[in-house]
Amino acid sequence: MIEVFRQPPCVIVNGFRIVTAPPVGELVAAIGTQTRVEAGPAPAGFRNPQRHVFDALGVSVLEHHYTRRATAISMVHFADEPRSVDTPASTFAGELWLDGVEMPRGATEKEFLAASPWPFERVIGGIWRLEFGGFSVIANMVGPRLRSGRRSARRVVGVVEISWPHDPWESPAH
Repeated sequence: MIEVFRQPPCVIVNGFRIVTAPPVGELVAAIGTQTRVEAGPAPAGFRNPQRHVFDALGVSVLEHHYTRRATAISMVHFADEPRSVDTPASTFAGELWLDGVEMPRGATEKEFLAASPWPFERVIGGIWRLEFGGFSVIANMVGPRLRSGRRSARRVVGVVEISWPHDPWESPAH
């Protein structure tokens, strides 16, 4: 279960409370055993961000390249078309709650936005954002692919990503 609260601002993942970027190991432990860790190639002497993927849960956690802290959690609601190698193999299996309101699974863009206790701001196309107290909730809506190869105009929730305050110059977590 993932819960997001505006007052006081925090995210709770399976009982693990986040008010600022935690060491990635602590958040991963609260979720369970990851299936894999994906990272692209990095220049010599550097490290790219890593994404800890939980295929069966439809969740991934983004780890900052320097601080090794978790900076965001993503829930894939539409996994039929993997967008990258770090896309979980299945759709989000848990519950997403925004200020005590359970967000509907498999919702259309209109249903998701109507159910939300907070107004999201349209960024572009099917991307919606909510920001508060250093936290961000991004909902990326996608039209399912039609037989013609084009996308349906009726968009559904594709991915919801939640991020929290993070100091990129903080000492690396161990």
